[in-house]
Amino acid sequence: MTIQHNTAVLVPQGEMRNRYNTALEIEHLFVDGHTDLTAKVAPNWLGCGTKFWYKRKDIRATEYWLVDAEAAEKQLAFDHDRLARELSASTDEECSPADLPISIKSMTETEMVFSAFQKDWKYSFSGVLSEAEVNQQPAHPAYWRISPNGKTALYTKDFNLWARDIESGEERALTTDGVEHFSYSCQPEARNLCAGLKKAHQTPQASEALWSPDGKRILTYQLDERSVQTIPSISYAPIDGDILPRVVERRFPLAGDKYVPTYRFVILDTETGEETAVDHVPIEDNFIWLCPVSGNRCWWSGDSSKAYFLDMSRGNKSVSVVEVTAETGACRTLFEETTDTFLEIGPHFELPTGLRPLPDSNELIWFSYRSGYMHLYLYDLVTGKLKNPITEGECSVFNILSFDEKAREVFVSIVGRNKDRNFYYQEFACVQIDTGEMTIIASGNYDVNLAGLGEQADGKTISPDRKYFVVSYSRADTPATTELRDRAGDVLMVLEEADLSRLPEEFEWPEPIEVIADDGVTKLYGVIFKPCNFDPTKKYPVLDFGKWNNFGGTGFSRCSFAPLSLNEMALSIAQLGIIVVHVLGRGGGFRDKSHRDYGYDDFWEMGATRDHVAGIKELAATRPYMDLERVGGLDIDHNGPIYGLLDFPEFYKVGITHTIYDPRMIKQGEVFSGITDEKKRREYQTWGDKIHSLKGKLLIITGLQDSWYLPSMTLQFTDALLRANKDFDQYLHPNGGHMIRCLFARRRVMDYLTINLVGGEPPEDFEFVSSLQIFNERFSPWVWPEFTEME
Repeated sequence: MTIQHNTAVLVPQGEMRNRYNTALEIEHLFVDGHTDLTAKVAPNWLGCGTKFWYKRKDIRATEYWLVDAEAAEKQLAFDHDRLARELSASTDEECSPADLPISIKSMTETEMVFSAFQKDWKYSFSGVLSEAEVNQQPAHPAYWRISPNGKTALYTKDFNLWARDIESGEERALTTDGVEHFSYSCQPEARNLCAGLKKAHQTPQASEALWSPDGKRILTYQLDERSVQTIPSISYAPIDGDILPRVVERRFPLAGDKYVPTYRFVILDTETGEETAVDHVPIEDNFIWLCPVSGNRCWWSGDSSKAYFLDMSRGNKSVSVVEVTAETGACRTLFEETTDTFLEIGPHFELPTGLRPLPDSNELIWFSYRSGYMHLYLYDLVTGKLKNPITEGECSVFNILSFDEKAREVFVSIVGRNKDRNFYYQEFACVQIDTGEMTIIASGNYDVNLAGLGEQADGKTISPDRKYFVVSYSRADTPATTELRDRAGDVLMVLEEADLSRLPEEFEWPEPIEVIADDGVTKLYGVIFKPCNFDPTKKYPVLDFGKWNNFGGTGFSRCSFAPLSLNEMALSIAQLGIIVVHVLGRGGGFRDKSHRDYGYDDFWEMGATRDHVAGIKELAATRPYMDLERVGGLDIDHNGPIYGLLDFPEFYKVGITHTIYDPRMIKQGEVFSGITDEKKRREYQTWGDKIHSLKGKLLIITGLQDSWYLPSMTLQFTDALLRANKDFDQYLHPNGGHMIRCLFARRRVMDYLTINLVGGEPPEDFEFVSSLQIFNERFSPWVWPEFTEME
C-alpha cells in the first residue's frame, strides 16, 4: 500500500518521530500489566482460610506477598534472597531475588511447592529447599474433563468421546459412530478462528461433555454439520514457504442459511457406555459464540437424576429451559422467554451465559432484560415457575461473582444504580435471593472491579468464607487502587496503589465525558484522550474512536474491563497530536433494552454514528482546541468510519476500518439484524447509492485469514468502491487475522492518521509493535493466526 499526501506537511518528520516514540512508550507501559501502574492484585487463598498470597511485578522486581485478611496485615511471603541462593546452589543456575524463575503451584503457611528449571521444588519458609516429591506426575491436560472422583478423564479423539483411567492410562471409546462433521463433543468448525492454521503447541479444545455429580453419567451431544455449506479460506502466501496458494475449507453457515450445525443431546452411562437418547429435536447452533457446555447452557441436578439445557431459536428471539430425565431421556419444557428483537441471558454475547444453577435446591438464577434492564430472577426447577425477582430497578446486573449457599446470597456487580454517575461505573453488592435485600459493599464515583467480564470470582478476589474481598477501583482520569474490604464494605487495608513515576512528565490524563445523543434526550458517556504537552490554546484534529456493541474506558488500564486494550491504543494514538474521542452510542450493552435495541435490523444505524457526531459537536462547543475541520474515524471491528464517511461526508474527512461487517455473512447478523431469507439476502443492498457520497480519505485493513469476518465482506465493498470510481487505500495482509490483530497494521494506521489528519511526515523505518501484539504473542497465541504453522 502506498499512501499519498493530500495536505501540506505541517509537522516535520523529526517532530513526528518524537511523537511516535512517545506513543510507543506509553502503549508499552501497559504490556505486562505491571502492578505499579495497575495496582492489580490476583489473590490466591490458602485453602479455606483467610490468608492469601499474590504476585507483585514492576520494572524493578517481582515480589510475592502474603496477606492475613483477618489481621489486615501483609508481609513478604518468604525470604526472596535466601530462596535465590538456595535455588542457585541446587541447580548451578543464576537466580536473582528480584526475578525468581519460579511458578508457584501451591502454598501453605509453612511451605510452598513451585516449579523451576523443569523440576518441582518444595521450599520451607524456615529456609529448607528440596526437590518436591509431590506433583511429580505430569499435570492433567487442560482439555481433559475430570470426573468428580478425579479418577477418569474425558476427551475427544477421532470424532468420538473417550474416557481414560488416569491412574492406569487405559483408554476406551464411549461412542463409536462419530465421523467427520457428525462428531461427538466437538465445537463447530466455524468456531475455529485460525481456520486451517494452528500453533505447533496449540492444545485440543475441551470436550463438550458434562459429568453428573455422582460420576455415573455424562451429558453430551453429537454435532451434525453434514449439510452446512463449506466456505474456503485461501492462503496466498503460505508461511511454510510454498509458492502455491493453499485452500482450507470449513463448514461455515451464513445468516439465513437453511442448514446450521445442530446438537443431538445424549446421556452416556460411564460404566457400560450405554447411550440414552434425549427425547428432544436436535437444537440449532444459535448462540453467537461458545457451545452448550463451554457456554454455560447445560447442567445437572444435585442428585444426578435430571439434566438441563437451553434451546434457543434462530435469531435468539426465544429460549426454553428443557429438563431431561437421566434414566429415560424424557424431556419437558420448564419455561420459555421471548422477545421481538433478540434475547441476551448474560453480560456479553461472546462469553458464557450469566446463569447460575443451584443444584442442591433445584433452582436457577436467570438473567433477563424482561423488565427493561438486565436483572436476575429465581426459578423453581421442579415446577418451572418463577419464585421471585432477585434484583429490580433502573439499573443492570453486570456480572454474578459468587454465591453463598448457606446464606442464599448472590454477590454481583451492578451498573446504573446512581443517576448522578457514569452509568457504566460498577458497584459491588450482596443480594439475598429470596427477599431481594441488597447490601452495597463497594461503591463510588469510579469503576469498582472484582473480576473481569465473564470471570467467576469464586476462589479469587472473594475469600472462601466470603468475609473478605479484594476490590480494585479507578476511573479514566484516576489512578487505580486495590483494597481489602470486609463484608460490611469497610476498608481493612490498602494492598496496592498505582505508582505513576513511569508516566511521561507531561502525561495528560484522559477525561471522562457526558454528552447527549442525537435524539436530544439520552445521556451518553465516554472519554477524551489528549497528547502529552497538550496546549488548550492550539487546534488539534479529532479522531472518533470506537467499538460497536461494547464499552471501555471507564477505568484506568486493565483494572477495569477495557476490551482489546482500547485505553492503551487511544492514549497511544493521541500522542500523534490528536484529540481522541470515545463515545458510547446507543446500541451498546447494559443500558435499558430500548437502548440496546437501537439499530436492530437497520444496517446504517447499528453503529449509532449520528450519536458520535452529536457528541463530538457538543464537546467542541466548549473545547475550542477541537478542530472540527479535521475529524476522522477509527473502528477496530465494525463499519463506524464507513458509516461516517458515507452518511456524514461533510463532517468526517478520514476513516480507517479494520474490517467490514456485513450482517448477511456473519453469525451475529441473525441476532442483531434478524433472520435473512434468500430473497432478502440478495435484495439487501448493504451500500446502495450511499457509496457515491464518499469524499474523504479511506483506509481499509483486511487480514485474508480472518475466519470470522470473512474477507469476502471487505472485498465486496472494495468492488463496490471500484465500480463507483472512488479513490481509497487498502492494506491486505495475506496471513492476517481478525480485526486489529492484523500484523503490522498499527504502523499503517499511525502513518495514515499522520498524513491525512495531522498533516505530518511519518518517520522512516519506524517499527511500531503494539502492546496488543506483544500481549497476545506471549499469553494468547491462539488469536494470532499470523504466528501459526500450517497443518
